[in-house]
Parts: sequence; C-alpha cells; structure tokens
Amino acid sequence: MTTILKSASNAERYSIHVLIGTEVRSLIPFVAQQRIAIFREYPYLYEGNIDEEYRYLDWFSKLSQSAVAVAYVDNNPVGFITGTSFVEFDAHFNGSQDIFKAAGLNPEDYYYFSEVIVMPEHRGHNLCTQLFQALERVAHHQFGYTKGCFVTESHKEHPLKPKNYKELDPLWTALGYAKTSMAIHFRWTTIQPQGQAKEKEHSMHYWIKESLS
Repeated sequence: MTTILKSASNAERYSIHVLIGTEVRSLIPFVAQQRIAIFREYPYLYEGNIDEEYRYLDWFSKLSQSAVAVAYVDNNPVGFITGTSFVEFDAHFNGSQDIFKAAGLNPEDYYYFSEVIVMPEHRGHNLCTQLFQALERVAHHQFGYTKGCFVTESHKEHPLKPKNYKELDPLWTALGYAKTSMAIHFRWTTIQPQGQAKEKEHSMHYWIKESLS
C-alpha cells in the first residue's frame, strides 16, 4: 500500500492510499457494494447484481497493472478510483483499441480510469480530484504511462437521472481531460422510464489527457 497524502477537511481527516496488484483484492467487497449503490442512483445505466460485480472485479484485480486509489477516514474506506492498462481493459470494452488507432493514437500510451465513486456523505471535500491525481501519479511514475483516458455517458436529458444530478464535465476539464469525438457503443440491460428492464444501446465518449505527471 502506498500512502499518497493526508489532509484535514471539516474536522475529518482523510488519507489517500493506492493499492496495487494483489492488494486490490482486499477492496473488492467495498468496491462492489459502492458500484451497486451508485448504479441504483442511475438505474438506466446498468441493472447490476452483486454476483456480476464480484466476477468483474475478480477479473479486474488480476490484470497486471490494475490499481485502486482509496480515500479513508479512520481506516474506513469512503471513496475510490480504479484504473488499469487501457490495452488490457480492451477485453472488457472490446474494440476500444481500434477506436484509438483509427484516430491515430497509440493505445499503449494510455492508462484507463474506469470509475471514481465517493460516498454521498463525503462528497464536497475535493476527494474526487485527490483520488484522480493520486492514481495518475502511480500510473505515470510506477507503470510508465504518459497519457490517461476514461469514458462517460451523458445523463443530462435522461428522465431517470437523480434530482440532484450535477454535470461533471467541468470537473473532468479542470483535471486536464478533453472530451473527444471518439465513442464506443455497447448494448446491455437497463431500467427504462416506464420501469421495465430492457436491452438498450449505450454511447460512451472518450476523454483523454495528453500528459500524466
């Protein structure tokens, strides 16, 4: 476990650590539970279940350059960001490398940030930014990546978005990422506005950062 920083905020002391390799497996229960919780806020994104989460995270934890940056309060995890080799993640997002190659980009240059989640009661303390920066440093200095990327799906016009939904594009821009025209399309089952589960196509756009540090 690598300790990245400690900071005081609103009388709470947060520490950021990065787990690498086999250490990632110790966080699987927490990550799975938080993924399920956040997807309940966005039921149209993914109709997931805990068994699927464990299967996915077991696969993810075995990738050679997977890592998780975790925010703790009193040794209790309250948020995280996961990342891995963009090339290796292609097995989950099949065809992603081809999209980059078609745009003249080298997939091997990129570290992929797959998700960042902070528990609701700990939002507003700049943890998302700190988690991103902590994992970026590990991706660059330990794994040797020069660039980063992730995908987002727009929720702005969706009728099932949370009442307090806030567009995160300004945050990604502030972190140094630029939204591209590159998009990947997949079909999976989600909850529709009428309440039924239905397979639907999802379009996710890539954001890239040209210089990790």
